[in-house]
Amino acid sequence: MLTKVTFMVTRPPIDPVRLVEAICLDTLAGNKRTRWAQRFTPIQSTSYANLPDIRTMSEKVLGPMFLAENAPPVKVYPPRVIY
Repeated sequence: MLTKVTFMVTRPPIDPVRLVEAICLDTLAGNKRTRWAQRFTPIQSTSYANLPDIRTMSEKVLGPMFLAENAPPVKVYPPRVIY
């Protein structure tokens, strides 16, 4: 099995989420521009694996979705340990 992976880096003002959405919408409309693309994963931000950096990155990426005036209410579940 031959696996090929391509990474694309975008810089502002290009938003990776909107880019992937536009490519998917083009494909749905029949304007397929590539033969081999099967999966797109837009990465908006990255951080180091420590709690303060993850919180800062999460607030930056998820804040606009959850703090918008017309955002639906969010149900928060307490963390649980499952044995």
